[in-house]
Amino acid sequence: MGISTFYAELKQIKTILDIAGGDVLFLIDEIFKGTNSTDRLTGAKTVITMLRVMGAAGLVSTHDLELCELTGIQNVHFSERYEQNEILFDYRLKDGKSTTTNARRLMEMVGIVENNSPIV
Repeated sequence: MGISTFYAELKQIKTILDIAGGDVLFLIDEIFKGTNSTDRLTGAKTVITMLRVMGAAGLVSTHDLELCELTGIQNVHFSERYEQNEILFDYRLKDGKSTTTNARRLMEMVGIVENNSPIV
């Protein structure tokens, strides 16, 4: 198609913004995953704030915990537990910002880092 993943996502987000004032439920998974972390965070804050101001209803999934600091939005999260070197989710939404992270544990489980070794 000749366009980057990020540009394609921008066009999709623009479509959501164009129709957000109507009877629309939006779902955005990992907003702006196709760009660097600084631009992703700035862009996501801008879009989420715009959608909130427009009164749009929807969900945005993200691993960027900084987005949970935005005012006027409700944060919910999933949590995990580990049993016998397996990650398990109950898939129940819990109120608030996530209080756990799992990347380190998953890196250990697949053998990228050893248990308790430093990550550079």
